[in-house]
Amino acid sequence: MSDNKAWEVDTCRGHFNNVLSVLFHPKHELIVSAGEDKTIRVWDMAKRSAIQTFRREHDRFWVLVAHPELNLFAAGHDNGLIVFKLERERPAFTVYQDQLYYIRDKYVRQYDFNSQADNGLLSVRKLGSAYIQPKTLAYNPAERCVLVTTTSDAGLFELASLPRDASGEAKDLSGEGKRGPGSSVVFVARNRFAVLDKTNQTIEIRDLNNTVTKVVKPPVQTNEIFYGGTASLLLSTATSVVLFDIQQQKSLAEINSPPVKYAVWNTDGSTVALLSKHTITLANKTLSHSSLIHETIRIKSGAWDDVGVFVYSTLNHIKYALPQGDNGIIRTLDQPVYLTRIKGKNIHCLDRSARPRTITMDPTEYKFKLALVRKNYDEVLKIIQTSSLVGQSIIGYLQKKGFPEIALHFVQDKKTRFELALECGNLDVAMETARALDRVELWNRLAEQALAQGNHKMVEVAYQKTKNFDKLSFLYLATGSSDKLAKMQKIAASRKDHLSRFHNALYAGDVEGRISVLRDVDMLPLAYLTAKSNGLEELAQEILRKAGKTEADLEDLPSISHSKLSPPKVITPTTSLVWPQIATSENFFEKALVDGRLPTAPEASYINNLDEMVEEGASGGEAEEEEEGDWGLDEPEEEAAAEEEEEEAGASATEGVSELELWVRNSPFAADHVAAGSFETAMQLLNRQSGVVNFEPLKPLFLAGYRAAHIYFSPNPALPPLQLHLRRNPDVSSATRVLPVARTLRQATDEFQAACKFVSAYKLPEAIAAFRGLLHTILLTVAADQEEAQKLRELVASTREYLLAMIVEDTRRELPADDHKRHLELAAYFTHCKLLPQHAILALRRGIQAASKAKNYATAARFARRLVELNPDKATLTKAKEVIAAGDRNPRDAVEFDYDEFTDFEICAASLIPIYKGSPSIQCPYTGAAFQPQFKGKLDPLTQLTEIGAPASGLPTPRETLNAFAMSVLRATVTGRPLEMGLPLSPPPATHSLSTTSKVWALMSTTILLLSPAEQRGVFDTPVEKCPPRGSVGHVTGVLPSSFPKNPSSKVSIPDGPYPSPGSPASAPIHVVKSRQQSNNQLATPPLTPENSVVLTPSQTLPAFAATLFPEQAATVAKYTYPLQVDTLWRGFILSLPNGSKTLYVNGEGAQLANLRESVVALLELADEDLECSAVVIALPKTSEALDDLLHSFMYAGGQVVTRPPFKTDPSYVLIGLEV
Repeated sequence: MSDNKAWEVDTCRGHFNNVLSVLFHPKHELIVSAGEDKTIRVWDMAKRSAIQTFRREHDRFWVLVAHPELNLFAAGHDNGLIVFKLERERPAFTVYQDQLYYIRDKYVRQYDFNSQADNGLLSVRKLGSAYIQPKTLAYNPAERCVLVTTTSDAGLFELASLPRDASGEAKDLSGEGKRGPGSSVVFVARNRFAVLDKTNQTIEIRDLNNTVTKVVKPPVQTNEIFYGGTASLLLSTATSVVLFDIQQQKSLAEINSPPVKYAVWNTDGSTVALLSKHTITLANKTLSHSSLIHETIRIKSGAWDDVGVFVYSTLNHIKYALPQGDNGIIRTLDQPVYLTRIKGKNIHCLDRSARPRTITMDPTEYKFKLALVRKNYDEVLKIIQTSSLVGQSIIGYLQKKGFPEIALHFVQDKKTRFELALECGNLDVAMETARALDRVELWNRLAEQALAQGNHKMVEVAYQKTKNFDKLSFLYLATGSSDKLAKMQKIAASRKDHLSRFHNALYAGDVEGRISVLRDVDMLPLAYLTAKSNGLEELAQEILRKAGKTEADLEDLPSISHSKLSPPKVITPTTSLVWPQIATSENFFEKALVDGRLPTAPEASYINNLDEMVEEGASGGEAEEEEEGDWGLDEPEEEAAAEEEEEEAGASATEGVSELELWVRNSPFAADHVAAGSFETAMQLLNRQSGVVNFEPLKPLFLAGYRAAHIYFSPNPALPPLQLHLRRNPDVSSATRVLPVARTLRQATDEFQAACKFVSAYKLPEAIAAFRGLLHTILLTVAADQEEAQKLRELVASTREYLLAMIVEDTRRELPADDHKRHLELAAYFTHCKLLPQHAILALRRGIQAASKAKNYATAARFARRLVELNPDKATLTKAKEVIAAGDRNPRDAVEFDYDEFTDFEICAASLIPIYKGSPSIQCPYTGAAFQPQFKGKLDPLTQLTEIGAPASGLPTPRETLNAFAMSVLRATVTGRPLEMGLPLSPPPATHSLSTTSKVWALMSTTILLLSPAEQRGVFDTPVEKCPPRGSVGHVTGVLPSSFPKNPSSKVSIPDGPYPSPGSPASAPIHVVKSRQQSNNQLATPPLTPENSVVLTPSQTLPAFAATLFPEQAATVAKYTYPLQVDTLWRGFILSLPNGSKTLYVNGEGAQLANLRESVVALLELADEDLECSAVVIALPKTSEALDDLLHSFMYAGGQVVTRPPFKTDPSYVLIGLEV
């Protein structure tokens, strides 16, 4: 090009009308042009070809301009302008631990959050178009490989391995990557990833060689797939998100949501945030609980904080969302950012140019709100005292959530304090702020609120401040303040307010004052009449003379009677009294903020302290009831008469149920049975739930638990002491839910922390005693809900690990110094116990010391590497690195010992030797500690309570949750249907060596104990004696019965016959339809289901078994019976009586040959769902050799002896009833 000439280098052809504006892309080798053909075209400078076209149907484009800094362009057209982007801004990234993997300029890069080192690892320039940035990036830490996807060419993905050394140059794939088509790709396991074929609606499961191993058809029309947990996917549709199990190929859960663009999981995988264009859906991992946050502008990105708060970014703000759906603004933004990690006060993010940034924020506001939501009041108080929370958003939030008294303590604005004080009813603070502000409208509102609370003194002050004399006078009338009414008359006179003077005189009963007012306003006729009617003749004559009249002028005036208009006399003045109110104690914050300290625990002198009672043991005797003395007042004749009257008066009355019996019925926790004094049932529960057989160590806890639940006091020395029962739920009035005070999870957690202090101090005997005692107390600890029950189980596991670790270390410490092999073994096993990091560091240091002393440098180096991963203090870290260096220089072990750290193993708690994976083992039914098979049936040395290998159902679950769960499991067991329930229940601990049916049986047995009194009363009676736990020893209250009586007696429950003559008890046949399916839960279904479409009709002849059972009334029984044979073992009949009750009678002659657990469950379900019976009765021959065991088993399942059936039965049978 010269001054007057230019040479054409190349031409880009494509516009079909005038090109009006052209510009070069500021960052890429692109040209953007606009013309009168109503298009904007993007050209590749290298290829001279159009790669993208934007078209507008009715407007020509005239001008183009690029933003000097951002990836934005503007184009002017006939009717306005448009602002647009040419490429995707959001970088593809993923976070693993302290590493950020992201893509910038089509290079996979690694950024360390701690050191801020940023290194290029891999080039993906050849993936898709050069001008389309990758969409997603997934990282597999096990194989150190990444999955990169792009939207070009209808969707592509590439699987590539990352280099081990991050410090070198970024390598190019150069054909090493494994590529394929797919719009959405995600890892689902260590060596598997899923690819969505959107066109064919299939999900391909591929291995790391990119070979298809399985093809799955999604159950819904799927647009995107996201990670949903191991072997699970989240399927995004147009209206919902589905949790899909790849192995079972079925939907596990579904939640309504707009189309989801990104799914962000928290660190532990318990909660997920589903990001759409304008909404965020927060849900748990099962999608059963969720909350929705809506934004008016586009949501860019989000990340989880360590405390469980989701922080997200929009175009202009960084915001937060609490789990229940509340949200707020953290800070504003100049430019959009993409959040990668939230750590403390730092927000790690990527900017628009995909460069890592760190933004500082103040998380106080959302931590304060989260603590309020979770009712963590200690944290709330700490934040109030250490931070300066201000702003109307906080005040509004506190008011909205019902905590105005909290804001009242730290808000300084007078107007705001007044509003909060009125809302929470704090009139004193409201009065203080009203005095400071001194505004009429505030005094009026205070008067209204004080009047509503009956505080007339404060109302008086408010009326005085506002000079509301009329209301003030009426207030004095209502409170009987005569002297103040007189003052109000003087004030009215000084104000020359005649109407107010008249009202006050009327309120005070001052007739002369009323007359004076009327004379002053020249209303002499009214003044005369008032004086005349009130008997003031002299004053009336004076008024008449002043008016210039005489008596003769008033001859036509009717006679005036004496007036009775006067206020009632004040009997009790209330001037100094206010209306009584219910006394309320100060709440947590009022107590804590009085002097800036947390509330201290009350003095122990008036607390039922379980710990002190345990220490006292059995030394304190219980209050003994005094025997009633003989006062010589007993007269036989009057006593007999009184007894007859009492019998007549109470003939129709029934005895109530004691509080102690309610406690036993309402709870599956042994602690509640102990508090009720029912030590037998408590030991039964402990034996069945945790396999406890040695109860002697629990005796002090039993006695302490019983004493703590009762109070004794003597109102009169001559009377026996009264016993009061202490409830932990005093606000509950239902008899089916009352429960006693007992140990709680918080007490157990405090004991665990106290025991950990012995570990830090290296006091091994004290630590062993503390952890073993904690295992004992947890058995008598109650859980309020399913979450607490799960935490108790976790606490048992943690305590077991600590107890085992302390025993291992204590044993090692007692070994001879020359036994190097065993020293090394125990030191190595000590390092494998699951301890808290600070204690795991101590264990590893002990292992390093033992290995170095034995010259096992390689083992010491391995221990040191594990120690470095725990991030110890600087001195320990330096020593660990020295040990690693020494091990690298001399990688050998001088002493061989039994230890393989590369194979999973458990430590036998009896022999303290490893049980490697695949080797046979048995567990403690309570703690889950592992043992070698030869220890089966022996006492657990850890707890010194339980029998190793005994069957047990595990720690109990609160009543409401357990009942629903047990019945659902029973139904699933019998019918084979999947378990359908919305309860957030965790599966039973894997440490319990029980079959599925055993667990179901244990749950059913526990559920029967939880029936309410009304549920327990029915057509059957409860036996007098209870079934003992098999194999229990060391009872606290004596020896339990060894067997069940063959003919127990009980009260009458079923009314006697005879019944009315039958008409047609069931004219229509009964249809029993089989509708069961086999499921995948591998639960055994007993062979008790009748054939399909079995029709039962009234029998013309009496069934043989019915004739055997009711021989004397066979003719009558025949009219009400329907024969039924379920299978070759169980046969019987249905007895349908005129009163509407239907009972299934079954012959139990072959019961000893059947699997009673499955059979009882199936019989109950058959009677309930198919036959519509209200009960099942099993007839057991008394001649059966297994009668004792059968009775024990049926009673254990909730069976009750039927003592008065509707017809007389053969005495050679025992009838056992089971209510449906």
